[in-house]
Amino acid sequence: VAEDERLSSKDVISSGISVVVGASIIMIVFLSLMSHYYDYYHKIPQRLTGLSEAIGTRFAKENSANVTALFEMQLREIEKDAVTSLQYHVVSGTNVLLRENFKTVSKINPVGKAYYHVALINKDDIKNTKNLSTRPYYKDFIASANVWQSADSISYVMRPVVSIEDQSEEAVYIVNNSDDRFKGYRVGASQLKSIHRPILPFGYQFAIIDDTGEVWFHSEEGRATLENFFDVSRQVNDAKAAVLGRINAQGLVNYRDQGQLFNVRPIKGTNLSVLALYDISLLRTRVSEVLTLTCIAVIMAIVLMLVITVLSLIIRNPKLGLYRYDSFLFEFLTPKKKYRDIYILLSSLFFTILLIIATIDFFIPIEPTRVYIICLLLAIWAYLIVYYTLHPYRNKPDLKFRVRDLLLLSVIVILNFMMFKMNSNNYMFPIIILMLQLSCAFMIFRGQFYALPDKIKNICRYNLFKIHIAYRYWYSIFLFSWLLLVVIFPTYLIFKKTDFLIDTVWFKTDQMFMARKFMAKETALKNDLPVFEGLESEYKKLRSNHLGDGLYTVYRETENIIRSKDTHSDTIIGNSNFQEFLWHTRPIFDERVGKFQALVYQHAHDTSWVSEKKTDKLTVRYLNKEGAIDVNWRGPQEILKGTSGFLTLKAAGILLILSILFSLILFFVDRFFAFRFRHLKPNDFDTNQKENYVKKFGRMLLDEKSNSGLLLIGLPFSGKRTFAIEILKSAGYTKDVTLSMLRLDHVDIKAGISDILNLLAGFTLKEKDQFDWEDHEVFIIEHLEHNIKSFNANHIKLKVISFLISKRKRVVLISEVFPSQIFAFYENPKQESSLPMGSLEDDFNSWRNILSAFPQVLIGITENTEKVYRVLGIKPQKNPTKYEVTITPLIEELGHSKFLPTLAPIILSKTLYTTENPNEKYEQLDIQRMVMHTQNLGHGYYNDIWNALPTRERYLLFDLAKDGFLNIKNRNSLFSLMKKGLVVWKNRPAIFNYSFKNFVITSVSMNEALRLENKNRGKGTWANIRIVFYLMIIATIVFIALGKPELIKDFEALVGTLGGLGVVIPLVSRFLASGGQK
Repeated sequence: VAEDERLSSKDVISSGISVVVGASIIMIVFLSLMSHYYDYYHKIPQRLTGLSEAIGTRFAKENSANVTALFEMQLREIEKDAVTSLQYHVVSGTNVLLRENFKTVSKINPVGKAYYHVALINKDDIKNTKNLSTRPYYKDFIASANVWQSADSISYVMRPVVSIEDQSEEAVYIVNNSDDRFKGYRVGASQLKSIHRPILPFGYQFAIIDDTGEVWFHSEEGRATLENFFDVSRQVNDAKAAVLGRINAQGLVNYRDQGQLFNVRPIKGTNLSVLALYDISLLRTRVSEVLTLTCIAVIMAIVLMLVITVLSLIIRNPKLGLYRYDSFLFEFLTPKKKYRDIYILLSSLFFTILLIIATIDFFIPIEPTRVYIICLLLAIWAYLIVYYTLHPYRNKPDLKFRVRDLLLLSVIVILNFMMFKMNSNNYMFPIIILMLQLSCAFMIFRGQFYALPDKIKNICRYNLFKIHIAYRYWYSIFLFSWLLLVVIFPTYLIFKKTDFLIDTVWFKTDQMFMARKFMAKETALKNDLPVFEGLESEYKKLRSNHLGDGLYTVYRETENIIRSKDTHSDTIIGNSNFQEFLWHTRPIFDERVGKFQALVYQHAHDTSWVSEKKTDKLTVRYLNKEGAIDVNWRGPQEILKGTSGFLTLKAAGILLILSILFSLILFFVDRFFAFRFRHLKPNDFDTNQKENYVKKFGRMLLDEKSNSGLLLIGLPFSGKRTFAIEILKSAGYTKDVTLSMLRLDHVDIKAGISDILNLLAGFTLKEKDQFDWEDHEVFIIEHLEHNIKSFNANHIKLKVISFLISKRKRVVLISEVFPSQIFAFYENPKQESSLPMGSLEDDFNSWRNILSAFPQVLIGITENTEKVYRVLGIKPQKNPTKYEVTITPLIEELGHSKFLPTLAPIILSKTLYTTENPNEKYEQLDIQRMVMHTQNLGHGYYNDIWNALPTRERYLLFDLAKDGFLNIKNRNSLFSLMKKGLVVWKNRPAIFNYSFKNFVITSVSMNEALRLENKNRGKGTWANIRIVFYLMIIATIVFIALGKPELIKDFEALVGTLGGLGVVIPLVSRFLASGGQK
């Protein structure tokens, strides 16, 4: 807010809403960033590391076993007879064990012609293959190119191939056993259990590549031997360096135009490396789902609380019809010194509740829906505790207030009903929550009828370290504890539970995805490994080994996927309304994820799949023709995720956010309630007998080295002339005279100085006793403000003052305006003067020189309740009577200045009336009529005050009168008004009484109000543009929340974008704010 802009109650309410909503948004964005950071730098890299390690280990083990088996296989039985033509053998008792390793085994001569083939599966595709000399593995073995050594020092060549016969992917081995009867080489074709048709979680893939980037094996069919990983990827330098350097490394690579996190690991004894990949767009999609659902949940909670707040505030006393100023709806939440102990008590209560809830959440896992309802109840009860503790109408017996209580109770009953409905099997948990609510209701009920016990008051006032903490800080701590309890911590809980909920859905997605892959591989293995008659059990075990060795879960503490004959679950938990809500609200940012949207439910409606939670394991049972597939894994856990360094970083970030929010609360409290001005009081030079200002000013006049006099400035009827006479008497001056500038209208500008003094002193030339100015020591010049807009009148005033000063006379100037108001008239003249050219400049300089030499003594409107009591004939007592309590508002209203107390008898007679009561008749003071009668009777007085104020002070009063708030950046005007007594400290700056406040609103014409607005407020550049600017920021955040990959490509870019916004916003805000100043 610029110096001259208005600060209204709408700004205060908007700032409060901004803090509440902003705290939620900041927490959600921060927690999302931390979740993304953890997944990006810890969870996924760890899983990729485990995946690459598992693949490399299983592949190396299987590769070594294949080489050994091929080298050591017994061929004597087959080679006992000379081979004259190509022979074809099927599996027999001598080679049945080879089916674990190979599909076919061939023996070729040194030039590549086949002696015979041995089929280990019921396929004869290779039966007529006579020559393998053109195959790449044969050529490499003959040329000793890329020959590997096994752990048993067996030289061999292994190459990936796509079978010409059935287009299946295989690994072909070739070795030389010199003990064979037939000279040549052994060739074995294998479908690797660990590599071919692997079963991976959703979003994961892997490739086995050589040092040139050629893909030997790939988890997705159709890519092996057909692409070079380095050629189809971008940002591949890290991966290439790790492959060439034969190290285990991780990083980011753009593979086939998709960002992929990778982990690369060399395979010992080969020139191959395992490259495990995870699609980073799925990582962003998951975080975006959590962020979006959390925002939806928080927005729903905020809307509910806004409705409850509005209902509780609008159902109150109707706006008093005679008043024109606005009452602040949240007046009960403004800081008040008398509530210091209550602020301490509420802060302690909220921090205690927060600690209890945090402890329960840490040790007891609670379902997300329950947590959400608890958060709503927590926010509602915290608001009710504050409302029924601080609101002035909290215990009104009127019907409209009972309607308010009924509405609030209805909301609480509905939420508790939902709580019990969700726990229909076990009422223990909702009963505990209900008991806690009843304890809150008891505290509220007790507070309506009983004051705080003395012991609690003593505890609140106990100060162990003797440190003084002002009540405004306790008020800020109370607001912060309230914000922490009902906004920040619930937002954290909602995000945590939403994260767990989405984690569970994605977990089930992995289970379902792998179950489908499992069944697909089961079907494919029947075609890949056809059975010989009579060996069904052996081949069933072989296929089971293929299923087990090719399964990679990437999760820790998992169990394999198993086949179950039981197609029905014993206990199927029905789908809930909340799961249906998720079906409609869970955002789909990726078509691949959308295929598994049904997993938000507990089971399929035809029970073709069922999700069950048993102890700490999550089971997805998927049905097919042969029975059921049970995927039993340890489900996601609600524990603190991450390393100690990550948890430290997260805790430091949360503490930083909390520090910023608390600092923001302190800033707003100081800005809106102007605590820096709390020590300012009206100047009481004329009423403060203790300081004896009269004698002090008298000594100033007597001092020969002092200037020529004093300048007494004060509002109308502030007793300036009386105070001046008292000063002169204390100084011992007896020859004084008063010159009234009200007689300037009868003075000729060309008259001599003696004639002017005669007229101003009240004498005429026809009178016998002529006025002799030389006989007087002190001249009191009053009403200096009269005819201030006339250059001629001001010229005469200046002429008189200059003459008296030149004659060494003491001058006491009395004025209702400041010298700056006189100077402003010369600086911006609006009319031409009849004075000679250059005279205006001379007068202006003379005014500045003369008035700057006069000490300015500002006399304010001080509190004067004693005179009200005296006028009414009442003596104040320590224990006031019921009548005195009744008329207290009138005493406070009229107990200012020397004029207003004189109106007390008349206003009391007009506003005090007797009303009928079923119990007794009693007198009541009509506050509305009291204010209006005071305004009418004091209209002239108030009008004189208003006219004596400079424009800036009028604008500040007008701003303050409208809704009780003002812009404290206009500190000079506020300082002046508080010294004048027009603005006093009542827990914040306020106009000294209600009638003058209403006068400012009702008596200022529309034209003058608009002129004050236009003249003193900024051009509004920032006020208009910042709306658009904020919308742009919100749109950016929404796009980020929607997980658009084209906007934010990776985590570093996301952090950089948010960081850039953080830098740009203050700069643009400052620039636009400066442009908004007039």
